[in-house]
Amino acid sequence: DEQTVHAVTIKLMREREPQSSVDSAGLKLRDGRNLHHVQFVASVRSVEDHSTHVMYEMEDGTGGVMHVKQWLDDNQECTAISNLRQQCTQAHVYLKVVGVLKDYDGQKTVLADSIRPLSTSNEITHHFLQVVYQGEMHKRGGNTMGFESFHQQRPGFAGTPQMNRGAPMTNNAGNGVQDDIVRELKSYSGGCRIEEVINVLRGKYSEDQIREGIAYLSSEGTIYSTTDEDTYAVA
Repeated sequence: DEQTVHAVTIKLMREREPQSSVDSAGLKLRDGRNLHHVQFVASVRSVEDHSTHVMYEMEDGTGGVMHVKQWLDDNQECTAISNLRQQCTQAHVYLKVVGVLKDYDGQKTVLADSIRPLSTSNEITHHFLQVVYQGEMHKRGGNTMGFESFHQQRPGFAGTPQMNRGAPMTNNAGNGVQDDIVRELKSYSGGCRIEEVINVLRGKYSEDQIREGIAYLSSEGTIYSTTDEDTYAVA
């Protein structure tokens, strides 16, 4: 599914394999998952600032580097976006990137939809847990019991969203809150803060249900954080 956002490492992206399709987006991981939209966390090694785009060279410690290209749009540039972009171009800063993986004659590049600095170093831990979680989910055919049992036995990591501590969210109530969250986020073009979603859905679901739904959708790659860890958009 081209709309699924996969949490990956740079090593996973570099080890991707071409599909038999001639489609330029026809890439897949070694475990068989099709790659299109990806998200990863890495530090900036170098930045080339051009008039139409910014080119980043990034690494995450898993092996090799990844080139990330972000197109600039002067028509949508504002002070907040300009300041955010300036923060992202600092050397050695850690960034969260969401974008599309491309392969041009063996040169791997991510065309970024969203780039932002991390709000806390715990996002690094959360991201790598997300990579492992999605990989295990794929191996188990979507069974999340093993991951949830791990969370039931150990306290959550500080600053990371808590996964559902009960049964997997596959019942009607779980699907309902997830569907309503996605529907609400789709009404905002640039993403929506968690507090706004909670205020809209408060009469229908508890705050815990809504936050668990957001954490689940984020781990599935259905939604992703944009300007900070409290603002989400639909992938």
